[in-house]
Amino acid sequence: MTASGETSIVRFDRPPCAVCAELDPLFEIMRTHFPGRVWRVDCAAAPGLCAPVDGDLRGPEIRAWTGEAFAAYGGERSAEALVAWAKLVLAPPPKTENFAAADFDPRGDDDAAATLALEPGRLQAWPGRPLPTRVFVPRTKAGKRPILVYLHGTPHPGARFDDPGGGGGSSLLRAKGFVAKLATNATFAAKFPFVAIVPCSGCHADGTYAPRPRGGPPAAGSYGWVPDNFARIDAIVAAAARHLGGDPARVLLTGQSYGGRGVWAYAAARPSTFAAVAPICASSGPTAPLVAGLCCGDAACCPHVWAFHGANDVRADVANTDAWVEALRADPRRPPSQEVRYARYDPAPPLDGPWEGHGADGLAYDDDDFWAWLAARECPVCAADGPFAGVG
Repeated sequence: MTASGETSIVRFDRPPCAVCAELDPLFEIMRTHFPGRVWRVDCAAAPGLCAPVDGDLRGPEIRAWTGEAFAAYGGERSAEALVAWAKLVLAPPPKTENFAAADFDPRGDDDAAATLALEPGRLQAWPGRPLPTRVFVPRTKAGKRPILVYLHGTPHPGARFDDPGGGGGSSLLRAKGFVAKLATNATFAAKFPFVAIVPCSGCHADGTYAPRPRGGPPAAGSYGWVPDNFARIDAIVAAAARHLGGDPARVLLTGQSYGGRGVWAYAAARPSTFAAVAPICASSGPTAPLVAGLCCGDAACCPHVWAFHGANDVRADVANTDAWVEALRADPRRPPSQEVRYARYDPAPPLDGPWEGHGADGLAYDDDDFWAWLAARECPVCAADGPFAGVG
């Protein structure tokens, strides 16, 4: 099961199990609905299979295998609740190997009515997307517009996605980040030239962020900046190119903290896609496959990079970004024209709360030179050969 890479559901029974008999009918219902994707392990008979989670088990538990780790189910133990959860966990992600694929073509009419109702010049919800999404559409209608995707960091518990600019722990979107400025600063919004796409990687339908449960993500379905959700963002970007005047030659990617980590992973998984990437205080360092993925072998498709980090960051080690910049600058496939810039602030301000030095995004997104640089990035190879070629 774990070798297949598919999401699955596993019930772990650890003796003594007074309620196992009560779970049996519910589990058989799940097996009927999802043949071959639901499993049961008797930890007494096969202790080796329970080893990855044994230290964390409290009696019988039902967990989702995400392809990388197990995540605990914390909902009601009723047939209706379990089947609904299983449908979310086991739902196949959109197929995005090529956006011309007949079985998943975002050039189709994907809830065009909701898209046409969007109001230019305002950050707002974008209904009908495969992830909860907020979008900003510039007022200007002159020519194609660059598309900027923002990946959020890990919020405080109880944070809301529908409250940008709320500040502190009330908002998923940082009060000092550019997304909140779009919502609260009319002057900034009036000059903002990008179609900004802001997806949430783990939100409930009511706009609240779903904390990671014990056992790791996901609580239901794909959670976090992982391949399934990158595929969903692909579909959102394609819809922006089709309906909102977005330019496939100028798809840009930025994010903060855990979102900065997502920037590196997403860009490495999508050669010939992004004209530029701007990770901020990313919470992970480079690996050989990720570095190799940032260039596809053709110098013209290596995205421009401007990385940001605080030297005094206590939340995400600045050594992560130091190593990324060193590795990318040493890549022989990257010509001088495909620059790797690095703003290493010493010091950077704190993030909302106790995390000293983790607020580099407040400096980066207040830098007019950064926005001018980002707006000027272009990737003709991406428009011709990338996943959004022919979209729009």
